[in-house]
Amino acid sequence: MTESILQSKLDKLFDDWEAAIDACPEISAEIKECFVRDGFYPGYLNQKCKVLFVARESLSVEGDYIKEVFDAYKSKRVGGKNINQYQFHALMMYIAYALNNNCFDWNSIPWAEKLCETFGTPSGLSFAFMNLSKFSNWSESSWQSNWNLINSSLKVSGNDSFIKQEIELLDPDVIITMNLDGNLSYLGEMRKVLNTTDINKYAYKVNGKEIPLYDMWHFSAPSKSPRGNYLEPLSKLV
Repeated sequence: MTESILQSKLDKLFDDWEAAIDACPEISAEIKECFVRDGFYPGYLNQKCKVLFVARESLSVEGDYIKEVFDAYKSKRVGGKNINQYQFHALMMYIAYALNNNCFDWNSIPWAEKLCETFGTPSGLSFAFMNLSKFSNWSESSWQSNWNLINSSLKVSGNDSFIKQEIELLDPDVIITMNLDGNLSYLGEMRKVLNTTDINKYAYKVNGKEIPLYDMWHFSAPSKSPRGNYLEPLSKLV
């Protein structure tokens, strides 16, 4: 499958997803307008290890998450900060690099701003990304997840298995989730393999095969070390 065909399939899925949400009378028109699409960055299908990151919700994003964030990556700045200083996004770069290059030595992984230079190119890094909720959180008063908003998305998304369908289309080799707070079941069928202090490992069933799923701390969690709480614990499990 080419990336253009994959994108067409995702567009069709999101059209159906948005239509299902529009038809739900319990969701306000204001919230429906916050629907955000996600998916994969250019070069995803060329990766040795196709990594899918699953977070909770987008913050202040309109329409197309991938396009908006890709443009930010190419500028090496996200939310007004150098990407090296934005742990949420930098961590995805470091983990995707580690998995694709079998390199978990912290000092050998390039800085995120360096990885941005070739990100999304034929010779560069890429990965897929999706949020559990398809509604963007526009609250400026708190960085914490808006679970009322997330649950309003899950009420529709879970019933029609839209989340599972998106994962099936992306067909990853590894899934990294960000402390989904008991909502892993919305992703589909899986069995727990191992519990550790920082990461829980699962075997996740997708497209007739089992792949590893690692549920980590949220990438924006305060007081967590990118090296000590994410990369090094992952290296032991991988």
